[in-house]
Amino acid sequence: GYGIKATFFVIGENCRENLGIVRRELDSGHEIGNHTYSHPHLTNITAEKLFGEIVCTENILFEVGEYRPKLFRPPEGVYSLTVSGTLERLDYIPILWTVDTTDWKHPSAEKIAKTVTDNVKPGSIILCHDYVSGKSNTAAAMRLFIPELLKQGYVFVTVSELLVSGGTEK
Repeated sequence: GYGIKATFFVIGENCRENLGIVRRELDSGHEIGNHTYSHPHLTNITAEKLFGEIVCTENILFEVGEYRPKLFRPPEGVYSLTVSGTLERLDYIPILWTVDTTDWKHPSAEKIAKTVTDNVKPGSIILCHDYVSGKSNTAAAMRLFIPELLKQGYVFVTVSELLVSGGTEK
């Protein structure tokens, strides 16, 4: 491995089924963010339903590792006044991304790596999925783009570390 720390935005119902993986992510020093409980479409969600989705995942993470996330990634990047108000009420920071690998569409590892290396710049947040149904090429793509970006002088940090740094360094 490269000793890189990442931020994983987790779906609560997946956490419940994979508590050991979440525990290992936390024990390895990775950061965990909230990505709702069931990955609903947020376009027409009520504030109460969204509140429940976030708190349920938060409670699971607390049970696993006494961990309370403060970062939230809305499913599909859907952001609205309802989402904004609910996040403010729960003291969460909304996080989107700047480089989308579209790995959920099953592109080749080479295509994912090219998307990243062609689009990354200082402060980028690269969106990858740690689970994609069917065959995923994400891990293989990372083995291609991580060494390339390290060679170019990039440093991989968690989202919280990026926020603290202002995102201006490679």
